[in-house]
Amino acid sequence: MSEPNRTHIELSSRLLASDEQGAADPAATAARGYSRLLAHLSPLVGTAGVRALFVRSVRLAKGDHPCLAGLAAIQAEHSSKQEATVPENPADELREFLAQQHRLTMPAVTALFGHFCALLAAFIGERLTEQVIEEVWVATSKSGPTERNS
Repeated sequence: MSEPNRTHIELSSRLLASDEQGAADPAATAARGYSRLLAHLSPLVGTAGVRALFVRSVRLAKGDHPCLAGLAAIQAEHSSKQEATVPENPADELREFLAQQHRLTMPAVTALFGHFCALLAAFIGERLTEQVIEEVWVATSKSGPTERNS
């Protein structure tokens, strides 16, 4: 698998930048980004497909960002279990793990989601990947602070 290209990193950065609390808490940003992608992509590639892409993304990104290594084990464990034993909201477990990763940085999170975008593009194509990430970004932007607090 090749490294994410410039477009994938830009898509990742744009998605993560739409999280207004991102710079303050990279771990929570990663969990929210995964939650959004899971919700948006499940109809297209299925929940198991999103999880599989994410597990592979973690494995690819952990080479340059060892703080992600434990996450690969957690996600792989759930991927191998039957659907009934997988948490209803897998982002909750991701959030728990990431909260313990005090050294997690935005570059690690950006690399993780860059790999996710690259894998998704290999699966559904560059054009559709860009379109889907744009839709997630727009949906996140529309649910700004005023709408969230109402």
